[in-house]
This record gives sequence, C-alpha cells and structure tokens, in this order.
Amino acid sequence: MKISRKVLERRLEIEEILKTLDENVDLIIVEGKRDREVLMKLGCKSQIIAIGEMHKPLFEIVEEIKEKCRGFRVVVLMDFDEEGEKLNKKIEMLLEGYGLTIEKTLKNKLRKAMFEEDRRRIEELSGILEEEF
Repeated sequence: MKISRKVLERRLEIEEILKTLDENVDLIIVEGKRDREVLMKLGCKSQIIAIGEMHKPLFEIVEEIKEKCRGFRVVVLMDFDEEGEKLNKKIEMLLEGYGLTIEKTLKNKLRKAMFEEDRRRIEELSGILEEEF
C-alpha cells in the first residue's frame, strides 16, 4: 500500500519537531520508562527523566528537578490525554514557580501533529514514525 503524501509530511514534521526540541532543551520530563525509551530510540540526546520510575510524590520529584536543573530549559511531555494534560500543567506550574524555563511551543506542535494521527501517548511516537503501509 502506498503511503499518502499527507501522512509522509506529518511524519517528517514530527521528526523535525523532535529534532528541534532535542536541540533546544536540556531536560525532557516524561511519565514513564517506555516514553523515555521511545524518545531515546528516536534519537533524543537530551537528559530524560521518567517521573513514574522515581517512586516519589510529585512535589519531591519537582524539588529534585529544581535542585539539579537550575538554569535548564525544560519540556514536560506527559501523554496528551486528560490525565496527562492535568499532570503536565501541574508540573509546568511548579517548575515555572521555581524559575525554570519551560518550552511549550514545540510541545504544542507535537501535540497537534499527534492528534492528527489520532495518537495521545508519547510512547506511540515510535509507531507513527515506523508504521509501514
């Protein structure tokens, strides 16, 4: 089956967003191990923290990030479902309160591109970019 031009363009857009994101942030915060693994597999070289692996309350995780990452440019990439969006906003608000710079523009572009693929979870990025037709 032939890949449509629109799907190919969206895949290239997602690849470019991830590349630009990786070049412009020092830290990527994700929900879980699979999210981190997918981003690493797709070539992200920035430090990636999976909050689900830390087994601590959120406020302790944020405190730890604040202490270790002063001056870092950060992107919070929780899943783009209702629960993930709520968690994303909470983490961003807490980190901004500590003076960290949060990248939102590229995250929002990634969200839009993933929604067009009817995908909501970060770990699904691998499937979007590797799917065969």
